Amino acid sequence: MAVYAAFLRGINVNGVTIKMEALREVLAVCGCTGAKTVLATGNAVFSFSEGVEKQEIKHMLEAVLSKRFSYDAHLILRTGDEVRRIAEAAQNFAVDKATHLYYLFFEGEAVLHELADAFAALPHSENETFTPFLRGAFWTVKKGETLSSAFGAKVLGAARYRDAVTSRNANTLQKVCAALP
Repeated sequence: MAVYAAFLRGINVNGVTIKMEALREVLAVCGCTGAKTVLATGNAVFSFSEGVEKQEIKHMLEAVLSKRFSYDAHLILRTGDEVRRIAEAAQNFAVDKATHLYYLFFEGEAVLHELADAFAALPHSENETFTPFLRGAFWTVKKGETLSSAFGAKVLGAARYRDAVTSRNANTLQKVCAALP
């Protein structure tokens, strides 16, 4: 069995409500075994039969979630090993108590370049950083400025990235990692 973590985008905000029990039920119907959810923000870990392509699993889950919950579902799927590497790298970031550390999950090399270029071109605070890592990037930002920073507001909130980018804070990553089988 292969181990995965799914990071759903845009649930339990803006009128899209999914109970975690219902999410686990959908995952089970889709063939995911041992599904666990972490927090109520759309994080799930599960095992899936070997031999099925990751993109196939992702597309199947998005289709079933979209139909079951009547919304345009988007998720980022990573292997358990990838999540462990991301969580371990997050522990090596030195951030002060006034700073949040996020990991930005995204699909495709083009998105990495777009986000890196946007970050470089926009004004940002002294402690705000963007560090590419493992098909994503770490982003540090002053607490209270996540959505009001130029990068957060103009890039991460942009509709063009709604199906390609989602973020999780470092504490959530540690919890997801701990839940992996």
